[in-house]
Amino acid sequence: MVQQQKYDAGAIQPVQLLMALRNKLMGKVKIGFTISVGGSNYRTNLGNWNLGQYLQILQSQQGESTENVEIQLQITPDGWSGAWDGDDPSSWGESIPKDQKIPEEMYRPATLTVTIQNNSPQDASISGSKNLAILNPDYKKRPTDISKWAWDNAWVNVQNPRILVFLQPIWIKARFFINRPKEIQSPTLIVVHHTDGKSVYSDLNEFTKEDAKTSPHYIIDRDGEIIKMVTNNKSAQHAGASYFGGNGVNSFSIGIEIVHEDGSKGDNPFTEEQYNALITLINNLRSRYEIPKHRVVGHDDVRIPLKNCPGPNFDWIRLEEIRLGLIPDPYYISNLNPDAFPIERNTSSLLIEELKDDLRRIGYYLPKESGYGSETATAIERFKKHFLAGSRRPKDENGVPSEWDSVISGDRVDFEVAKMIKAVRSYVDQQQ
Repeated sequence: MVQQQKYDAGAIQPVQLLMALRNKLMGKVKIGFTISVGGSNYRTNLGNWNLGQYLQILQSQQGESTENVEIQLQITPDGWSGAWDGDDPSSWGESIPKDQKIPEEMYRPATLTVTIQNNSPQDASISGSKNLAILNPDYKKRPTDISKWAWDNAWVNVQNPRILVFLQPIWIKARFFINRPKEIQSPTLIVVHHTDGKSVYSDLNEFTKEDAKTSPHYIIDRDGEIIKMVTNNKSAQHAGASYFGGNGVNSFSIGIEIVHEDGSKGDNPFTEEQYNALITLINNLRSRYEIPKHRVVGHDDVRIPLKNCPGPNFDWIRLEEIRLGLIPDPYYISNLNPDAFPIERNTSSLLIEELKDDLRRIGYYLPKESGYGSETATAIERFKKHFLAGSRRPKDENGVPSEWDSVISGDRVDFEVAKMIKAVRSYVDQQQ
């Protein structure tokens, strides 16, 4: 909508509007847009669109000039439909008709508002969550949420004045996924991962490369941006060889990756924005598919062989506070004898057999074995990786987190860990 349509054709500067994508991947699909302004539609691909030329044409039609004007441009990516609308990522793309092809990539539309004074743009703002508009950007000050590749390519043959527009991706199709088994009507488990990578760009490249062997349903960037990569009715290959409750996880689960790297000492925290986005997404998924609250786990809980994912910094208490995930029953009263602990590996007792049954009941993979052998040690390590991470991670007298490998060792069960196993078992029993 043009609020005022009067320009000086002789003085107006050739304003260049540069369209780019925040997470555009090298060599991927070309994206087109429709720019609607002043009752007219203009079709353009990524790159330059001459706003100044449009203003001059508009002025010549008006035959008058003015010093101050505000103009709004509606920017709509190709293929946009109601199936991608709204702020609930759990529903993105799920309602597209079967005869309509799901695009390789989809980005949020936006309304760009440009303020022009003295025939030159003075301000550019953009609506739409996490879309971005920059007036006369400084080449040396690339925003952290814009990849160097996208930034560099948006700068080709740039002349002042210029408005650089980046649109938020909400869907980038992963390369590798399969159909769910016919007997799986809908997902019943949510698995939380971290990418162990520094940026969303490298992670997206990993999931979209030609020979990709893994994929998530969703990926959450450090600023809380959510990108969907596999539709929920498909089986994303996010968990590898993983089991929960005795069954292969990929077939009946939703996989959520969080952009995060542990750091050399396992001391790199997740962001507040990531926790907020994760909790909102989990609640939306639970509402859509009636997933029980306690069936939210980490990759650590299900992965065979073991790995640190989502790792020592993920604070499960953040989810427990709103009754999500596996939770130690706060009302459980232990009848364990403290004098019976610690229990060491390669010993046999009725108590270790009881704890093994508890772990299986919670859902942990633990094949039948006699006594406290390697399989039991592995299951105990899985449990510790979940319940001794984040704010529960032990610290020394100076507040320094204890060395992670010693914290999670499955070769020993002390009294506190045994009580926690029992309390989690009690909570899971109540949910059945």
